[in-house]
Amino acid sequence: MEIRRAEDKDIKQCVELSQIKEFEMPGAVFPDEEYFNESLSKVFLVAEEGEKIVGFILGFNLTIKDVYLDLLVVKNKFRSKGVGKKLIEKFREELKLKEVKEYFLIAPKFNNKTISFYENLGLKKGKEYVLFCERFK
Repeated sequence: MEIRRAEDKDIKQCVELSQIKEFEMPGAVFPDEEYFNESLSKVFLVAEEGEKIVGFILGFNLTIKDVYLDLLVVKNKFRSKGVGKKLIEKFREELKLKEVKEYFLIAPKFNNKTISFYENLGLKKGKEYVLFCERFK
């Protein structure tokens, strides 16, 4: 398996991969091709097995030194096989090259597997920032 920067040719597969149950929440919108096209200049990596994209990670700068990890998706049959971990490791390498000081993400409170995954990778629950949100109907 190869972890590499995403290219135009990967977008269609990433759109398909992102149509997952975990993103089906009230008010959620699945990422489309336009979203991924805009993301090619961001930290956007794919995990490729042969010619197939089996996972991807996407983050973008909020400030010069802070990055928000927006999406991490691994195809179901490749989960629990180290793909997500490899994507995070490569993501961290890319951020260090850019001299990023911190990255953060939001994980759904109800998804214990996801929370455990991030904790096992050494990420800590936030203490310096408070998540505020407002939902519109």
